[in-house]
Amino acid sequence: DLKKMIDWVAMTHQQVLQILPINDTTITHTWTDSYPYNSMSIYALHPQYADLNALPKLKDEALIKKYEDLQVALNALPQIDYERVNEAKTAYLADLYSQEGKTMMATKEFKSFFDANKTWLVPYAAFCYYRDKYGTSKFSNWPDHHSFDENECKLMAESTSTLYKEVAIHYFIQFILDAQMRDANNYARKNGVILKGDIPI
Repeated sequence: DLKKMIDWVAMTHQQVLQILPINDTTITHTWTDSYPYNSMSIYALHPQYADLNALPKLKDEALIKKYEDLQVALNALPQIDYERVNEAKTAYLADLYSQEGKTMMATKEFKSFFDANKTWLVPYAAFCYYRDKYGTSKFSNWPDHHSFDENECKLMAESTSTLYKEVAIHYFIQFILDAQMRDANNYARKNGVILKGDIPI
């Protein structure tokens, strides 16, 4: 949709397209996460913005049918069901990760992305993992992990460790989002349009 908007901006002879914050706001997995100024990371992009049509296609025919039916049902609603859309995209990305993750994360592009971003990417993935494992983003309510564990995070950055395998889906999703955002930004520049971001203050 961003590229379509860029086309319209260029066609109407405008030069700047300002967007709301697009950082991840997934704190409760409910509609309250829809507020774009309540981001949990200043780096991580929100998984809801993944363009599923630009990704490799799922190979499982039953899964394809399931998501096609869900797309029709969600698009037929009178307004966006934020929670169901996010659940659907999260599930789709998880299925795609099962199919393509190992191959995609073995590429030099992924390795370069990971090395350049691991200082924020690993703690972000750790937080997402424990948020979902314990069912809350309030780390003071977690049975453990009340403080940042450097040694554990080192294991989460080592592709041969068990912990890496637990959190790697978050690396995979952020890699996809980063590539798609860069592509949209390059598209905007080629069309004489600047994307102007926004942040919470």
